[in-house]
Amino acid sequence: AFNQSGNTLAIGDSKGDIRLLRSTDYQQIRLLSDRDSNLWITQLAFVNDRNWLVSSSFDKTVRLWDVQTGDCLKVFTGHTHWIWGLAISPDGQLIASSGDDCTIRLWDVETGQCLRVLTEHENWVWAIAFSPDGKTLASASYDCTVRLWTVDTGECTQILSEHENSIWTL
Repeated sequence: AFNQSGNTLAIGDSKGDIRLLRSTDYQQIRLLSDRDSNLWITQLAFVNDRNWLVSSSFDKTVRLWDVQTGDCLKVFTGHTHWIWGLAISPDGQLIASSGDDCTIRLWDVETGQCLRVLTEHENWVWAIAFSPDGKTLASASYDCTVRLWTVDTGECTQILSEHENSIWTL
């Protein structure tokens, strides 16, 4: 993932490390690592206008990192299986995560609180994406559906089910 200004590239690996590289010469600026977790980093996303990076992992957690210090600021727990999907709302206030536990979780970036658990998918949820206005969340699943959710209420407003195969990305 690139940060908003494009001057930093974050790369996650299969040992749970995240390397921050300067995009002008791709030299390492910092290593973000939590030795309590040595499982694959599955997704990375920068929080707009902040020096924060969000990661998801096979350790069933979402982590909020301070890019300047390298410190892990928060660990979001609640998923019961691997996390595949990660998205940051356009205003940077919410994190959405999804995974093999067939759920989508909406988190408050500041408090770390899980605000909602969306549970209508019947199989793994591979990918999620916020609409540009942040009011709708789309989710893609191994159950061959894409679902559209109202972020404020958690209500599933539409199911796109004309797909014959599992949906891997949005």
